[in-house]
Amino acid sequence: GFMWGAQVARFFTPHVGVEALWTEQSSGLELGTSSGKATLFTSVTDQLQGSVVFQLTPTRGRLQPFVFAGLGSTFFHATDLASETKLSLGIGGGVKVFPTPTIGMRVAAAINSAVVATIMRRLCSSGVRR
Repeated sequence: GFMWGAQVARFFTPHVGVEALWTEQSSGLELGTSSGKATLFTSVTDQLQGSVVFQLTPTRGRLQPFVFAGLGSTFFHATDLASETKLSLGIGGGVKVFPTPTIGMRVAAAINSAVVATIMRRLCSSGVRR
């Protein structure tokens, strides 16, 4: 499905800042044959996350590499199923590219996990203790 979102960031020093990110992704499963189609389910996944960002170079360069780590909540909604909310962790990095001083773009890669509670339950039930 299609994914979209919004993000804001505020830097407190030339290298350290915080950001808030919201994304939404729609998905579903549809089966089809020559005689017709049937939608089995549709789902929407929303994520709200806050992160600490570390910019590796000064803020005025044309290329600004960065790394980030944060936590938040992931909200799962599906047709005919109860909604669920899970703790999510995210880590990643990327680069901001500024062809002009006021116009730029951001390219980033991230790993987000929304199964922290499930992993902790499995670790605790298998005998692993703190």
